[in-house]
Amino acid sequence: MQVPPAGEVKPVAAQPDERSPTVPAGLRILEAVAGLLTAGLLLLGLVLLASRAWAPSALGGDGIARAQGPALDRAIVPTVLGVLGEAARLFSKRLPVAGRYGLAGAAMVAAASALWWMWWR
Repeated sequence: MQVPPAGEVKPVAAQPDERSPTVPAGLRILEAVAGLLTAGLLLLGLVLLASRAWAPSALGGDGIARAQGPALDRAIVPTVLGVLGEAARLFSKRLPVAGRYGLAGAAMVAAASALWWMWWR
């Protein structure tokens, strides 16, 4: 293996990566919003799961029965969607730009659907 002369060597960070296309600003914004929504869903789901475990011992209830906390399905759905959304965000960098648009849109629709289902159903 030949070593190139000192003047011809460039740092690795200075060399452009031909495989990574430039990401449009609109896609970055969509991915940021989708990431905020899925992270929020994940946190909401974890808080609901914790409150489901915490409510019976911390809240006295109405005097007839102990407090139950949120329903199990209302706690599991946002947790699962949040985990799936965050996992999709981690792997979205490997997709082409069109796939990343679709994934960000799907994450936003899933988050909006979960919030509608939890509060207005």
